[in-house]
Amino acid sequence: RSEKHRVFGILKELGMYEYRKEHFFSLSGGQQQRILLARALVSFPSILVLDEPASNIDVEGENMIFNILSNLKGKKTILVITHDTGFVDSITDRTICVNGGKVREHNTTPDEVMAKLFGHSESARKVLHGGS
Repeated sequence: RSEKHRVFGILKELGMYEYRKEHFFSLSGGQQQRILLARALVSFPSILVLDEPASNIDVEGENMIFNILSNLKGKKTILVITHDTGFVDSITDRTICVNGGKVREHNTTPDEVMAKLFGHSESARKVLHGGS
């Protein structure tokens, strides 16, 4: 397959094919995130590093990125840096949390682990920090 077909396939998978001729800065934040993810995926990376991939995007964009990362789970090494532990919980095999300068590794991050790390569960943490 040609590189052009690969790019188009990834854009379709990310729901961005119809925007392929649009100027990057005319796109919404979520659309820009998906274009950047497509750009990263087209080069067949063995490791994908994503810094806050779900930040500043709408629910539709977040769900799309979540689904794509879920599909990549087990196929690529994905390093996700995020404050949204609920987002990471279901797409990762291992989670490394940094809190107060201490690093802790977990197989997953259920509410019990969050309670041990932060003194309260993820749900409570979102309320305390104003998250949704």
